[in-house]
Amino acid sequence: MDSFGDNIRQRHEHEGTFVHARVRQDEIGRIPLLRPVEQQVQIEHARRVALTVAASTCLHFERLEQFEEFFRRQRGVECDGGVQVRALRWTADRIGLVEWRQGVDANARRSTQTVDRALEICHAIAEVRTQGDTGPRLMLRHAASLQLHCAVVSAPPTLPPTLVSAPPTLPPELRSAVPGPRSHALARRLAAVESRNVTCLDPGPVFWERAAGANVWDVDGNRYVDLTAAFGVANVGHAHPRVVEAVADQADRLLHAMGDVHPADVKVALLEELARRFPGGGDCRTVLGSSGSDAVESALKTALLATGKPGVVAFKSGYHGLALGALDATWRPFFREPFSSRLPEATVFARFGDADTVLRAAHESPAEIGAVLVEPIQGRGGDRIPPHGFLTALRTLCDARGWLLIADEVYTGFGRTGRWFACDHEGVVPDLLCVGKGLASGMPLSACIGRNEVMDAWPASGGEALHTSTFLGHPPSCAAALASLAVIEEEKLVERAADTGAAALSHLRARLDATPGISDVRGQGLLIAVECEDPARSVGACARALADGVIVLASGDRGEVVSITPPLSIEPVALEHALDVVVEALCG
Repeated sequence: MDSFGDNIRQRHEHEGTFVHARVRQDEIGRIPLLRPVEQQVQIEHARRVALTVAASTCLHFERLEQFEEFFRRQRGVECDGGVQVRALRWTADRIGLVEWRQGVDANARRSTQTVDRALEICHAIAEVRTQGDTGPRLMLRHAASLQLHCAVVSAPPTLPPTLVSAPPTLPPELRSAVPGPRSHALARRLAAVESRNVTCLDPGPVFWERAAGANVWDVDGNRYVDLTAAFGVANVGHAHPRVVEAVADQADRLLHAMGDVHPADVKVALLEELARRFPGGGDCRTVLGSSGSDAVESALKTALLATGKPGVVAFKSGYHGLALGALDATWRPFFREPFSSRLPEATVFARFGDADTVLRAAHESPAEIGAVLVEPIQGRGGDRIPPHGFLTALRTLCDARGWLLIADEVYTGFGRTGRWFACDHEGVVPDLLCVGKGLASGMPLSACIGRNEVMDAWPASGGEALHTSTFLGHPPSCAAALASLAVIEEEKLVERAADTGAAALSHLRARLDATPGISDVRGQGLLIAVECEDPARSVGACARALADGVIVLASGDRGEVVSITPPLSIEPVALEHALDVVVEALCG
């Protein structure tokens, strides 16, 4: 055995389960040792990745036949002597855990983005295995032949589910001013091409480049802790390996179908899973959409068909989206007034948390009331939690009056508040349930789910659907949702949100107790709010926290609330450290 082989032997004795392998003649990678054998191999490609990502891909090597073929075509690689070398696909690169070696790839610049060594466990990015049961074979070399200890397997290894979770949260690391020069440059370019209403450029934003778990990296290389979950979307963490893999696998098989004519099979699987999750159980049906507004539009149309009554009671400070139907039920005048001439004005508003005001509002409605639309906990309106019993009172009132109860859980659904749905805290079963955001943990998807006797107000399709869209049941989004729901269940993220949220709320209250200008610290699960008497204080605190590497947003009608809604997968210690940054920003 030559000196390199001797080095491998020493590595194996020292590290136990890992060995080095040379790639082409000029790179060193690492591969997991499952059954040590000595053979001559030529490994085609190597990257270094975190253990969680390597594990997630190892779990599914058998399902990656088409990706292996793609990589071989892309790189002009041939398989000699029956030995296959499988490269880790795009997953790790997309979530920013890859260290490329300089000159290997066009993305080599990422090699400068160092991952903290204390948190990085390097795994192989290639698996060497034989075709069939032929056993180890000699692979014809086209570079140098080396004696190596390698892993030869006939099936993917079985790994514990914990190895497929989101990567650990890293602390903030700032390499430039915030925003940095590249963000400023992108802001200037954006200003020239985007409607000026969309992105606020004064103060300038940071432009995200990648994200993983509860971390976000901007284009200037600054690393942040994200306490927004990107508007509450990244429930299972940004770019969770299971979700990313599900999207890539589905995209390879079927990127788009004809949702209301010739649907994808994955749409059926998702609808069945949503039916299983509907509060209170029972038979239900679903209309899929792409955004929260889509789900609310579907609910309002369903209520009209089911009751024949166009009027709706919604609540002050409520937010249900900005499409015209949903906008009519959104409270804030800022959103409504520019388009008031196009709104049906079929919605009246009651005081949130006070069921007694619902009847008074209904009596003032110009249209006969058919439904009550409520967020069980208001999100964009300031993370407002109603008194316990409020939802129960609404359910009782709707039953007595023959109204439908529509629960808008676009923000609060799928574990955010420490229950699968916020209405579960009171055991209330809505007639219609609107969900989105965290449903697919990063892909655009929403749903209006309703009891059969309500949803059956829609006529059977005769070939032309009354309510549909081109991307209804988009296959990769459905696959992402199925993966996200599985992760929430397997990683017990609902329970973790309850426990982590309670600890975070206690920590914030202790730190901000008796602080002048702080009017309330409240929360349910990982939906937490710090309300300031002066909106300028909360807005300023968000800017100062960003400058220190923690992303939070202001919410509420006046921007008076610092809203804290991190990924449900964030570790309690990491969250506490990030909250300390927010506290300092509030008190600074």
